This record gives sequence, structure tokens and C-alpha cells, in this order.
Amino acid sequence: MDRVPTGIPGLDMMLHGGLIRGRPYTVSGPPGTGKTILCVQFLLEGIRRDEQVLLVTTDEPPNELRANLEPFGWNLSQIRILDATPDVRGVDKVPVRDVSIVRPVEYLGAVAPSIRRSSEFRPIEASIHALQETLKQELRERRYQRIVVDSVTALRYFYVREGEEDIAIQSFFRFLADLHITTLMTVETPEFPALEVSNAEQYMARGDIRLHRWMNGRGLRRGLTVEKLRASSHDQTLRPMQITNHGIVVFAEDRRRPRRPSPRPEAARQPAPAETAAEAPRLLFEPIFDSELREK
Repeated sequence: MDRVPTGIPGLDMMLHGGLIRGRPYTVSGPPGTGKTILCVQFLLEGIRRDEQVLLVTTDEPPNELRANLEPFGWNLSQIRILDATPDVRGVDKVPVRDVSIVRPVEYLGAVAPSIRRSSEFRPIEASIHALQETLKQELRERRYQRIVVDSVTALRYFYVREGEEDIAIQSFFRFLADLHITTLMTVETPEFPALEVSNAEQYMARGDIRLHRWMNGRGLRRGLTVEKLRASSHDQTLRPMQITNHGIVVFAEDRRRPRRPSPRPEAARQPAPAETAAEAPRLLFEPIFDSELREK
């Protein structure tokens, strides 16, 4: 099957080349685990391949999102963005309006640095149906190869009436699948896995990339798993992950080093050869990570 690289080498190794093209996937994890960062790297990889990409933000204003990503030094000017964050007056009972009436799709690099004020816009009640119609309209004008929706959880909490969340989410996933565009959607999960419950996002997604975070005596630790990838084999191991100055790094190398032959008697006193730079990240995690996984 045709693969779509995510742009994160360790993750693409776990996915055996990348995601299957044209399907909707979720990136899930507790708050602060790096879901948005991973999704932006996915879009930047598309730009590097001369693809059209779209970011739909539902819980973070575009200007704040851009400011949060500035430390990475990325060129975000070619990412198209749709601001679907709710207006503070949108909680009132007002007629439903398509979000495209008020907020056009624009390039993230062109977003004004100041946060929008509610008085500058007519109140809107952004629903999943309205978002679908906006995406249909945008796709008539521009063909995208990659889309990110950050986040689906915000749609569940703010944009649908109580009691209809799962039905609306299922409809949204079917709509995205019919577009045949590779789509990543972020999903917030509880901090403690024992509290997690099954939901529509989990079984409607064609795959799920799960980000983990926990504390131990050495501080904050991060990991990544591929929980599901339909129609494809994949690495099911919990792999170490870091958020660096250049984005997310996944250490997906095989940690089982081959056994070195015993030195000859005349070489027994010679120092062991230094590890290569490529091995350094793996060896940094190797002595402690396996024991931490057993504890976790």
C-alpha cells in the first residue's frame, strides 16, 4: 500500500514506512505530551514533499499556536490554517452559521500576532456539521494531501449537543474517510490509563499513535506506541521519545545489541572502541528504559 511518511524517522520505522495514504488517524495522549508538535511535523513533511496541507485548530487560537511553535525555528508560512475555535459569545443560543462566513482559511505565517477579540466577529456556534461544510467548500478550491484537526476532543466538548457526541464523531470520521486525504486528529486521554474508556474515536480511527508521559526518580519520561494500524504490520513496542529543540525524536532502533566476541588475549587490555554518535541516543536510554517499562 502507498505510504505517507510522518517526517519523524523513528516513528516511520515503527509504522514500517509511514501511514497508509488517504485514511483518518488519531494521535492520542494526556495534555502536554506533544500531540500538536507531532502533527505539525507531519504537515511540514508534506510541505517538504510539495504537498498542500491544512491545519484545523479547534481549541487554540492560530496566533497563540504560532507563538508556541516559534522555539522550534520551523518555517510555518506554507501551512494553511482554519480557525474553528469557538467565540466566547458562541455559548449563547444564536443561529448556527458556517465558520467560513466569519473566518476564512489563510496561511499560518500571515496570522496577526494579536489575539482576536469577540467584538470583532459575529457570534457563531461551530458544530461538526458546520465544520464539514467548511471543509467541503475549501476542498472545492484547493486539493490537500494532508489535514490535521487539533483537536477532536474540543469538538466533543464544545460543538455538539449532549448525548449526541458519539454519533457526531462517527459521522465526522466517515466524512474524513470519504475525502481520501491522510488526516491526523488529536485526542485527549486521561492522565491515568486505568480511567480511560472506549469511545468513538478509538474504533473509528484507522490507526492510533499514542503518546505517554510518566514521572520517576529521574524526572519526566516520555514514550510512544502505535496502538493500532489497520491493514498493516507495525512495531508494537513502547519506544522512548523526546521533545527536542527540533521537534519530536523517537528512538526506535533495536535495543538488543549483538554480543561482541571475546577479545583475544593480546587485546584484552586495550580499551573498548568508543560508541558511534548514531548509537549514543539508543545507549542513553538502554540501561534504564527497560527497567522503567517493567515498573510502569
